[in-house]
Amino acid sequence: MHEQLVPFVEALKQGRSQVVVFFGDSITFGSQIDPNRDESLAFPAQWLELLRERIPGAPIEAHNRGVPGNRLEHAHERLDRDVLALEPNLVVIEFGINDCWEGLELLHHFETRLGDLVEAIRAGSQAVPVLLTANMMNYHTSNEARAMAWFARRTAQVQNDGWTDAYMEGVRRVATRLNVPLADGYARWQQARASGLDTDTLLANKANHPTREGHRMLALALLELVT
Repeated sequence: MHEQLVPFVEALKQGRSQVVVFFGDSITFGSQIDPNRDESLAFPAQWLELLRERIPGAPIEAHNRGVPGNRLEHAHERLDRDVLALEPNLVVIEFGINDCWEGLELLHHFETRLGDLVEAIRAGSQAVPVLLTANMMNYHTSNEARAMAWFARRTAQVQNDGWTDAYMEGVRRVATRLNVPLADGYARWQQARASGLDTDTLLANKANHPTREGHRMLALALLELVT
């Protein structure tokens, strides 16, 4: 268990309600996992289910504040309304999957603004911020991918050119620099790929949105921090 999250877990064990905000983009939102928009398939709900298996009846008030298409600039614009106003105890921050489309020349700016977001949460609340690295995007552009996502060629280019890797590594650097708990979901995807799994099979739209199994990997990375 990460030391900064010990008070959060102890509060749950003692039956004291804790507010958790999942602050991110379409990955957090749970876009395109299935046509019925089943929220239980996205990593926030899967994490909550897994945590309650370990702490039965954990009194958590969870808020999913993922917005499709969002980048860090949008996060700063809605921070007060979507995070600080909820008076959270824990904020899971997941951004970068859209930012990395901007290219390597803006990577330093991304890291700076991500650090600013962490500091703004610390200054404006009692919450412990947690950084979560996201999933991989597609390496291949199949006919199925193009049929499901018009941007599949672009996401494949971003992934193959190493931009996603670079931005997720940027999230890791911010976590180290600011001593922020890091749930490294991207590392789990990297390990799966290194073991021989075609990670494109974990993408519901064959481009950038994970399947339930892909979300599970993110939920497990987050679970490691509190168990």
